[in-house]
Amino acid sequence: MREIVDKRLSPAEQEALFGSAHRERIDRLIDRSGGYPRELIKFLREAVELEHPLSEHAFELLLADRAGHYCRLVPDDAIPLLRDIHNTQPRLRLPRSNADTAELTDMLLANNLLMLYQNHDEWTDVNPAIVSLLDAEPDDA
Repeated sequence: MREIVDKRLSPAEQEALFGSAHRERIDRLIDRSGGYPRELIKFLREAVELEHPLSEHAFELLLADRAGHYCRLVPDDAIPLLRDIHNTQPRLRLPRSNADTAELTDMLLANNLLMLYQNHDEWTDVNPAIVSLLDAEPDDA
């Protein structure tokens, strides 16, 4: 993922955009992207549109804005399913126990709320941007 950033921004451009903490900030963007290049590119595109170098406050707002976008897409009835997927180790199979769950799973995948990884084995996890939503008490969700 670092190569994606390096191909789009020179080291000088990275520092101009993200400030002296550019390496740490780019690492955070990579983590928040969930390993999806498209998500990382969205972060970079949005960062370029902001005043440079990004202040800590502006950087946190960038992360929060993307998280807010995804959190607004999560239907209440999906939270228990997402929580279960996130807390299950290993995360190898998508739950498709019935038609409603299968339809919900498809919607979560289509909106990048649920991320499918196909490294050596196929596994799933939730988008890192919504993990804090899952950390809320079940009654609060």
